Amino acid sequence: LAEGVPANAADLFSNANDDSNLAPSLVYPPNLAYMPPNLGDFEAHWTSTAATDLYELSLSTEFSNTRLYTTMDASAGAFAAFTPEEWSVVGASGKGGDVIVQVRALNTATPASFGASLSHIIHLTSTDVEGGLYYWAAAGTLAGGIYRHDMGRPGEAAEPFYTTDESPDARCVACHVLSRNGEKMAVTFDGGNGSASIVDVATRQPMLPTDGTFAWNFAAFEPNGSRIVTVHQGVMTLRDSASGAAVNVVPTAGAATHVDFAPAGDKIVYVAKPAAGQDWVFTGGALTTMTFDASMATWGAPTSLFTPPVGSNAFYPSFSPDGEWVLFNQANEDAYDAGNAELYVMRSDGSAPPIKLNAPNVQAGFTNSWARWAPFEQELVRLGSDSEKFFWLTFSSKRAFGVRLPLGTPQIWMTPFFPGRATEGVAPSAPAFRLPFQEIETNNHIAQWTTQVIPID
Repeated sequence: LAEGVPANAADLFSNANDDSNLAPSLVYPPNLAYMPPNLGDFEAHWTSTAATDLYELSLSTEFSNTRLYTTMDASAGAFAAFTPEEWSVVGASGKGGDVIVQVRALNTATPASFGASLSHIIHLTSTDVEGGLYYWAAAGTLAGGIYRHDMGRPGEAAEPFYTTDESPDARCVACHVLSRNGEKMAVTFDGGNGSASIVDVATRQPMLPTDGTFAWNFAAFEPNGSRIVTVHQGVMTLRDSASGAAVNVVPTAGAATHVDFAPAGDKIVYVAKPAAGQDWVFTGGALTTMTFDASMATWGAPTSLFTPPVGSNAFYPSFSPDGEWVLFNQANEDAYDAGNAELYVMRSDGSAPPIKLNAPNVQAGFTNSWARWAPFEQELVRLGSDSEKFFWLTFSSKRAFGVRLPLGTPQIWMTPFFPGRATEGVAPSAPAFRLPFQEIETNNHIAQWTTQVIPID
């Protein structure tokens, strides 16, 4: 029971009759979303036009029923949150099954009737999500910079990792990329075209000078972390990640940006753009791949993967953990903070056209950008169904978060991708949910995944 809730709240609902005129509207979580059992904590948001002041929020699985009672004015929107301990019961009892979310409402002055919202169904995956997530948090009351969260520690807030409090001379840190094992982080200081370095994650100390000796705007580590491809003013350079020394210039035969390595380390995907200019502001971007011989540090010829229609722009590509898919953004405006950016996937060999992810996109205008894959392939085992492979992916979006955040505040959202469904021509994704460990007063972008979160010495 929340503070101020009458002790007999459960009895009031048990003794009341259903009246649809009192029904609240559940606005979050989205119906038919998939969530991991170790989400950590869980919120539900609703609105009500009726004169009700007592609410019962219930989460029901096949083996459990958890209820929360609260009082508030829901005319402008209301929400309630289950604690990590409460959600852990729901997650453990519902693995591979469904959670039924519902809100009931009544007026404590006239409690003879209650209204019940339509139920939302949440599909729980059969396995926990793993890995670590590092993202840039801007604005708000906290120090700006890189924050991180260990998915294996549900219920904990994201911790500041490399903000203005930890970086050299309190400098701004935004663009960043991690090695797959989470031991190294490449960063750019002070915005576009600023100086760059590689940070040892365990000590948070720069491994390279931060005085402008090195500069890049985007980067991608080789899967073993020994080398890194950096992007500066349309030129991609392969570097030793310990010394920063250039190994060679990647022969892109034109301006390039937004690069990612395949998990096997034998290929990169990047954006070929019409002119050098700024690495982050461009139009007419096209996806291109190039093979890489790691033993010889040599490159194959650029191969076109996807050229969008005239007037469209493709950007921010990344390989799935099995290397078979490329996730990217497409918009009809420049790549930087593109308001109508949406999520697409396609086969990494170009054997089939791109697939628009309609369910997590919802609609244009949400700035669904910076999409990245979680690092592990997972198996979904649903009660009464065959198992199927899937991957989690995250992206930054300015959509409204229920009743707590209006349209226009970017946060990190998550959704699954089912490759088997994509191959069969079935909708391969689902509505997205907001990751709950984020500070709600910051603008959150550029989520980057690692297989583990390295402790700080």
